[in-house]
Amino acid sequence: MVGMTALKYFRSGCSCSQCILKACAEVYGLKPEASCYNMLGAISNGLGIGSTCSVLTAGIMVLGLIFGENAAKRLRLKFMSEASKIYGSLSCPALGRLMSDKGGCGKLIMEIGDILENIINDAQGR
Repeated sequence: MVGMTALKYFRSGCSCSQCILKACAEVYGLKPEASCYNMLGAISNGLGIGSTCSVLTAGIMVLGLIFGENAAKRLRLKFMSEASKIYGSLSCPALGRLMSDKGGCGKLIMEIGDILENIINDAQGR
């Protein structure tokens, strides 16, 4: 559900990182301040320098919103490890190249949204 919802927001023009927060807000009933979306818009495209994928960074921020700092630190390792295991990289440019013939960033956003959802649901005992 998070993945498809994030894809919907991506297709409507939200940045890669913003669509993850918007999707999680919708699915989990979060009420982030509008400034959170502005902050996430500023880190799109691998923190703006082709570094760590901003979708992953946004996912970590969502974990912090839902679980608080200590639990989020533990869950971020699981989240990043799972993504690294699946894709072989956490880098925006490398992920972009990997996904270029598989549906592009939209497909990646959807898949990472689903990974995030599984981690959240497991941590919440769903």
